[in-house]
Amino acid sequence: ARAARPLSLLPWMIVSIAVAFVIILGWLVFNLQTSQLIANPAEPTLRLAPPPIGTRRFAPSMTRGPIEFVDTFSGERRHYWQITTNEPDIYRNIERRTETIIQGGQITQTESGFYRIRNTLRATALTSLFDPEGHSFGTQYIYEADLTLSPEGQRESAAGIVFRYRNEDQYYVFAINGFGQVSMWMRADGEWTELRGLEQQWTTVEAAKPVGELNRLRLVDNRRVLQGYVNDVLVIEVTAEPRWESGAIGIYLATTQSRVPNPLAEVIVTRFSAQELRRPRASETPTATTLKS
Repeated sequence: ARAARPLSLLPWMIVSIAVAFVIILGWLVFNLQTSQLIANPAEPTLRLAPPPIGTRRFAPSMTRGPIEFVDTFSGERRHYWQITTNEPDIYRNIERRTETIIQGGQITQTESGFYRIRNTLRATALTSLFDPEGHSFGTQYIYEADLTLSPEGQRESAAGIVFRYRNEDQYYVFAINGFGQVSMWMRADGEWTELRGLEQQWTTVEAAKPVGELNRLRLVDNRRVLQGYVNDVLVIEVTAEPRWESGAIGIYLATTQSRVPNPLAEVIVTRFSAQELRRPRASETPTATTLKS
């Protein structure tokens, strides 16, 4: 009976060895993880979410670059232009067309975009603006627009470049009509003022192409000096102190004041651009900086 007692201790020895093994294994795992954290301090074990935007206090930026662009109405800037397709008297939309080109016996087709604006309101000046809520342009800019007036409208209908637009009673415009005549105006205090102060407010220019053909208008806003070009020919130059010096830009389209039964003005715009006017050195004349698409 006395010889059997050592055998009764065997289970307790096994349990003790197992417990010791678990303790040693846990100690080894803990040391291994600790050494990894020391070796890789950049890897956090706890990720904190950034605080909500409303709880972070940052000042707005005070820096900006020039707002320059060239738009051929391919679609990527569609949301910047005013679109109206559900009104009976006004239509403004970016459309696409396919052109067939025959060259060297080969026929190729190209697709292009354009901005169509139609106005059938009697004696009404319609403005179609480029992102008026998000973009404001100061002086020292050059604007260009490739415009084609529809021959279906009255010849005195006019289209042009709107600049320094504040509201429907405060803006400037350089325009051409279906007779190939040009003018430059300021809208303010409920009235139109022709900036040249001439007796004949619309003057004919040889550089203008007839209605139904494309005319490229360019407006150089050099603060006190405003220059209007038609097909790269200077046709108007005005020096005047500006009433205001910034605002939106866009396209102007006006119907005739004559009492015709069906007033109509329609223009196709295939290109519109805004470029910063580089300030000249003493020996230079003003030029445009490189275009940025």
